Amino acid sequence: MVKGRFALAFLAAMILACPASAQSFPTRPMTIVVPFDVGSALDLIALVIGSRLAEVLGQPVLVENVSGGGGMTAAARVANAALDGYQTLHGALT
Repeated sequence: MVKGRFALAFLAAMILACPASAQSFPTRPMTIVVPFDVGSALDLIALVIGSRLAEVLGQPVLVENVSGGGGMTAAARVANAALDGYQTLHGALT
Protein backbone atom coordinates (compact mmCIF):
# COMPACT_ATOMS: atom_id res chain seq x y z
CA MET A 1 0.00 0.00 0.00
CA VAL A 2 2.82 2.41 0.89
CA LYS A 3 4.68 1.53 -2.30
CA GLY A 4 1.59 2.31 -4.35
CA ARG A 5 1.20 5.72 -2.74
CA PHE A 6 4.87 6.47 -3.24
CA ALA A 7 4.65 5.44 -6.89
CA LEU A 8 1.56 7.59 -7.38
CA ALA A 9 3.20 10.60 -5.72
CA PHE A 10 6.34 10.11 -7.80
CA LEU A 11 4.31 9.86 -10.99
CA ALA A 12 2.36 13.02 -10.12
CA ALA A 13 5.57 14.89 -9.39
CA MET A 14 7.06 13.82 -12.73
CA ILE A 15 3.95 14.88 -14.65
CA LEU A 16 3.76 18.27 -12.94
CA ALA A 17 7.48 19.03 -13.22
CA CYS A 18 8.28 21.57 -15.88
CA PRO A 19 11.18 20.79 -18.17
CA ALA A 20 14.23 22.82 -17.27
CA SER A 21 15.56 25.13 -19.92
CA ALA A 22 19.34 25.11 -19.71
CA GLN A 23 21.51 27.81 -21.19
CA SER A 24 23.73 26.80 -24.03
CA PHE A 25 27.34 26.57 -22.89
CA PRO A 26 29.72 28.02 -23.94
CA THR A 27 28.50 31.12 -25.70
CA ARG A 28 31.85 32.97 -25.68
CA PRO A 29 35.57 32.05 -25.63
CA MET A 30 36.94 30.15 -22.65
CA THR A 31 40.33 30.77 -21.00
CA ILE A 32 42.73 28.26 -19.48
CA VAL A 33 45.17 30.04 -17.15
CA VAL A 34 48.56 28.33 -16.78
CA PRO A 35 50.64 29.50 -13.78
CA PHE A 36 53.98 28.85 -15.51
CA ASP A 37 56.04 30.26 -18.39
CA VAL A 38 55.39 29.63 -22.06
CA GLY A 39 56.94 26.37 -23.25
CA SER A 40 56.69 24.53 -19.95
CA ALA A 41 55.23 21.03 -19.79
CA LEU A 42 51.98 22.31 -18.28
CA ASP A 43 51.70 24.92 -21.02
CA LEU A 44 52.04 22.27 -23.72
CA ILE A 45 49.44 20.07 -22.03
CA ALA A 46 47.07 23.02 -21.71
CA LEU A 47 47.52 23.80 -25.42
CA VAL A 48 46.59 20.22 -26.35
CA ILE A 49 43.59 20.25 -24.01
CA GLY A 50 42.53 23.68 -25.26
CA SER A 51 42.66 22.71 -28.92
CA ARG A 52 40.58 19.59 -28.26
CA LEU A 53 38.06 21.55 -26.17
CA ALA A 54 37.72 24.09 -28.96
CA GLU A 55 36.87 21.29 -31.39
CA VAL A 56 34.33 19.70 -29.06
CA LEU A 57 32.65 22.88 -27.79
CA GLY A 58 32.77 24.88 -31.00
CA GLN A 59 34.17 27.97 -29.24
CA PRO A 60 37.72 29.30 -29.05
CA VAL A 61 39.75 28.27 -26.00
CA LEU A 62 42.57 30.65 -25.06
CA VAL A 63 45.62 29.51 -23.09
CA GLU A 64 47.03 32.36 -21.02
CA ASN A 65 50.32 32.10 -19.13
CA VAL A 66 50.42 34.08 -15.87
CA SER A 67 53.73 33.31 -14.17
CA GLY A 68 55.02 34.62 -10.88
CA GLY A 69 54.31 34.26 -7.22
CA GLY A 70 54.70 30.50 -7.26
CA GLY A 71 51.39 30.14 -9.08
CA MET A 72 49.50 32.36 -6.64
CA THR A 73 49.15 35.19 -9.16
CA ALA A 74 47.35 32.93 -11.63
CA ALA A 75 45.28 31.29 -8.89
CA ALA A 76 44.18 34.69 -7.56
CA ARG A 77 43.25 35.79 -11.06
CA VAL A 78 40.99 32.77 -11.56
CA ALA A 79 39.59 33.00 -8.02
CA ASN A 80 38.59 36.63 -8.58
CA ALA A 81 37.07 35.98 -12.01
CA ALA A 82 33.34 35.73 -12.55
CA LEU A 83 31.90 32.39 -11.43
CA ASP A 84 30.62 31.43 -14.85
CA GLY A 85 32.98 28.60 -15.81
CA TYR A 86 34.70 30.47 -18.62
CA GLN A 87 38.06 30.77 -16.86
CA THR A 88 39.87 27.75 -15.39
CA LEU A 89 43.24 27.16 -13.79
CA HIS A 90 45.52 24.44 -15.14
CA GLY A 91 47.95 23.40 -12.44
CA ALA A 92 49.85 20.38 -11.19
CA LEU A 93 50.08 18.54 -7.91
CA THR A 94 53.58 18.26 -6.53
